[in-house]
Amino acid sequence: MTNPYFSLKTSKVFLIASFFTFFSIGEVSAQEIEKHLVYLSSELNLGNYVGIATDFNYIYEETYTAKFGLNANFRRSPDQPSDYNSGLAGLVTYGAASAREITVDVHLMVGKLYNLNTRKTLRINAAVGVGYTSVETVENWQKTGSNFFSGNYTYDIRSKSTASLIINPKLEIPLGRIFGFTVSPSAILNSESSYYGIGVGYMIGLIRSKPVSK
Repeated sequence: MTNPYFSLKTSKVFLIASFFTFFSIGEVSAQEIEKHLVYLSSELNLGNYVGIATDFNYIYEETYTAKFGLNANFRRSPDQPSDYNSGLAGLVTYGAASAREITVDVHLMVGKLYNLNTRKTLRINAAVGVGYTSVETVENWQKTGSNFFSGNYTYDIRSKSTASLIINPKLEIPLGRIFGFTVSPSAILNSESSYYGIGVGYMIGLIRSKPVSK
């Protein structure tokens, strides 16, 4: 079925991920802080796609890590006609009604934490894992002539799903025990549409135990 608008299903993903970004972490005892660290991280993805990533993270004894999360990325369709425009609908929705290729993955990763100094203010959270990735591509472009509201092309949206291998060696910079920044190179590898890029964001929650005194 030909659809000149961005699909409602994929646009909901960004609302869900934004909600996760503001999810608060509950309190635990001081003793548990030292052994179990639990926090939320959120990043802006920049690469061959652009999007957002949100993860719930767990660290055991500041050595072993696990995380469960979501990546939602988009890009201009590679075969988009050079004269395509989305019309007034694309303008008033800041591009949300334009034709986009969308990838969304839900993933689970495990890894190991490496503190790079004794004060625990710089560390690498090296993780690998698997994900379930949904891909929406735009195809069957048909020129309709100028249309002020909906643009000058109709097209079909094709949905596919696949398994992915995810590699994510994340640099984490705790500014204290509850907040810090992240720099997150990552690759999401699959048979349909792989992502390569880097994320920049923050983490909040129980992110670090007490630093070691000099």
